[in-house]
Amino acid sequence: MSPSPCSKKAASADTSGNSLTVSQDQFGVEAICRVLRTAVEWVWWWNNQRLHGELDMRTPAEVEDAYYADLESAIRHLPDKAPDKNRSHADSQCLQDRG
Repeated sequence: MSPSPCSKKAASADTSGNSLTVSQDQFGVEAICRVLRTAVEWVWWWNNQRLHGELDMRTPAEVEDAYYADLESAIRHLPDKAPDKNRSHADSQCLQDRG
């Protein structure tokens, strides 16, 4: 497994079968790593912290959490079994009274 270009170790690149080792100082690897970290931080902020007007000034993460909480609540309130279409309502009540 090759080292990450953002690690303190040298990055290796393979061009046409020739192995070429590049030191971290060449080609601005540190600068590229800073840009990548900044981009990842921005995407995290965009998906988790920003307030969104179309979401009633809530964050996307809050809306997603509320959606799944509502979904779980709805699933918990579903009947255990769908009613049998061949039985009348009176028949099912009679069976429940015996049960």
